Amino acid sequence: MFTRACATLFLSMSLIVPLLALPVHSSEKQPTDTLRRAVLCEGVQDGQPVNQTVVFSASRYAVFCWSDFEPVHRNDVIFHEWYRKGQLVSRIKLAVHPPRWSVYSSLRIRQADVGPWHVAIVDAGGHVFQTLRFSITE
Repeated sequence: MFTRACATLFLSMSLIVPLLALPVHSSEKQPTDTLRRAVLCEGVQDGQPVNQTVVFSASRYAVFCWSDFEPVHRNDVIFHEWYRKGQLVSRIKLAVHPPRWSVYSSLRIRQADVGPWHVAIVDAGGHVFQTLRFSITE
């Protein structure tokens, strides 16, 4: 039996439910870029990674972290954060531009750097796109 109270509740719900479907706008900046690919390598040539690996000899000159973003919706920055045994060693700021952008940073290797490392690829808001782990050996 459909009573007046039920009709009022039904009418009230029919007005509220469409409001729940409206998009919520946040003032918080959302990550605008998509990390398509990230690798550790021995070098970068013509904008592309060379000799991808996760184990680097201390006799090498450097370790490179190469990142490819698409789509990039606006001019922005990302960071490569280099960590040794969980301690931040270097934070490198890199610009990215629409519609697609590749960037890289490097870490100079010293004999004292032997051990476990990782690189976090992070946006300006602290969103971690990916973490790449690697080792430096003697």
